[in-house]
Amino acid sequence: MKTVVILPTYNERGNISFLIEEILRNAPDVGILVVDDNSPDGTADAVRASMQKHASVRLMSRPGKNGLGAAYIAAFREVLADASVETVITMDADFSHHPKYIPELISTAKRFDLVIGSRYVQGGGIAKWELWRRQLSYWANVYVRMILQYPIRDWTTGYQCITTRALRSIDLDTIDLSGYAFLQELKYALVSSGGTFHEIPIIFQARREGESKISGFIIREGITGPWKIRAQKVTCPVCDKRDGKLMGRRNGYSVYRSRQCQSVFISPLPRDTSRIYGEDYFYGAQGGFGYANYERDKRSQESAFIEYIHTIQKYVSHDVTLLDVGAANGYFVSLASRHGLRARGVEISESASAEGRSKGLDIRQGTIETMDDSSENYDVVTMWDVLEHVPSAHDALAAAHRLLKPGGVIAINTPDGGSLWARIWGAYWHLIVPPEHLVLFSRAGLRIMLERAGFTIISMGTIGKSFSIPYIFSILASWSGIALVRRFARAIEGSRLASLSIPINLHDNMFVIAKKS
Repeated sequence: MKTVVILPTYNERGNISFLIEEILRNAPDVGILVVDDNSPDGTADAVRASMQKHASVRLMSRPGKNGLGAAYIAAFREVLADASVETVITMDADFSHHPKYIPELISTAKRFDLVIGSRYVQGGGIAKWELWRRQLSYWANVYVRMILQYPIRDWTTGYQCITTRALRSIDLDTIDLSGYAFLQELKYALVSSGGTFHEIPIIFQARREGESKISGFIIREGITGPWKIRAQKVTCPVCDKRDGKLMGRRNGYSVYRSRQCQSVFISPLPRDTSRIYGEDYFYGAQGGFGYANYERDKRSQESAFIEYIHTIQKYVSHDVTLLDVGAANGYFVSLASRHGLRARGVEISESASAEGRSKGLDIRQGTIETMDDSSENYDVVTMWDVLEHVPSAHDALAAAHRLLKPGGVIAINTPDGGSLWARIWGAYWHLIVPPEHLVLFSRAGLRIMLERAGFTIISMGTIGKSFSIPYIFSILASWSGIALVRRFARAIEGSRLASLSIPINLHDNMFVIAKKS
């Protein structure tokens, strides 16, 4: 794994030569890029002397002192131009970050996009600092963590290893902070773009030579910077506008609403959520997601499914071929077959699709994107409470368009993120349950996605459903986080109450039929 260590310097002549030697002693295969801001003490000359001894050392000279953030971004751009570099290490040039941790940073980066050398995880700490500086650093990190809400313990450290893959996933032009708050903004951007992170313990040392670079500007930016970071907008995956406003946090994920299309989404979007949909998702829901008893809970919604079928039949001819996406164990496939439709399903869960096949139903394991059917094979594609689960709705809808015959229709039921009920509750809306639900479309947002995939909406409305009492209480338990509610939901399993269902229509879902253009 090729790694480049970036060292921003200003008046570090007393440290830089010794630091370069120590880095290469601990990690002889790394490259070193020193970014010097025209230090008047001759730091650049000391680096040039090291370059005579080590071919792996390079110098980037800048015309003047322009901030830590600008120095790092200039270095990132140069490093990213080399496609062979896989990881980048950032560290201070004053020996406060000991090079002995470099091998562990690099090895851990094989599993994570961002590896942080942390003073505030078990085993980490600070050596030879006055009490006031220890307290200032500790409470500064508590302050940043409270505002930015990601569970990073050491936001202010500059000792970290980043994969170039993760660096390429963020827009460096949008990073505005220039002092040490840059380090917070960089971490936030990496994690918000979907990067994984891990913290390893380090002992932070007092600087070896020279004077601290802490200034009044850096302190002021440290106070205001986290609020500026939090106020930044993220790109909506529906309308592609950089206008997502943070609503709050649920289940460890940041939840945003687009100002443009009013869709609700989490950021970062997980790359793969298939692990959620194991057997427990359909029977047990011990992980906090899914159904205590899928078959029973769907049976309570049978009247809504029948209404779906009757509505679909208004728009398609007889002898209909239907593909149900997210078919689970085939409950709807079986119901549609009994109503005269030639139905099959596709389901991401291996256990649920296997259960469907054991009933004699045609349920394939996979996703609609992996369906290898020839194009224009189906009259109808259905997605009942599925679109909010998929990492890329665009890819799913494009696959549906490919599989439909000319004039075929797609029928969708999905939560309405722009509904009055959703807007009243904000981040506490009960259907915001990441990482199960990823994007909750508004009506305008769903129209954008369907038209982009080549569909024309011909019907949009709301169809109410009935829910079993255990299902209602399991939703309440997930929403409230109250253990007593969850225990009650489990306690009524198997009782007479479990067979009862209640019709509920909060008008926070939408039933849409669209035709292949």
